Amino acid sequence: WTAPYSARSAWRVDITRAGCDRAAKAGKPTPGEVLAPSAALVFPTLRALKAASTDAERDSIWTGYRAAYLDEIRARWRGGRRAEIEALLERPHVVLVCFCVGASRCHRTIAAEILAKIGAGIGARYHGEIQSARP
Repeated sequence: WTAPYSARSAWRVDITRAGCDRAAKAGKPTPGEVLAPSAALVFPTLRALKAASTDAERDSIWTGYRAAYLDEIRARWRGGRRAEIEALLERPHVVLVCFCVGASRCHRTIAAEILAKIGAGIGARYHGEIQSARP
């Protein structure tokens, strides 16, 4: 599943750059960090989206962000972080959360689709967006 950051669930996994960095500084586990976009990708993209004045501009920015995020995850998969991604797939349930308001232009949805694709052989599925504490 995916959900807004405010969702509470025992299965909640923060995949935000800011949240993972904050948790790491506090010495807390960051299992979702492997799916968090890099600061070099996410913060300039957020600034560009905020500055965009048309839907066409926002679509173009999102298309570029999506491709770059997929490249980052592929590089992590190939570059020695495969075990971290597989560890998420070993969990019985996962709810990927981030700060984005909607799931349609959000890396949590891309990440969920990636996990479902990688884990298809073991029955992993993306169940969609939730708004409440359950699942």
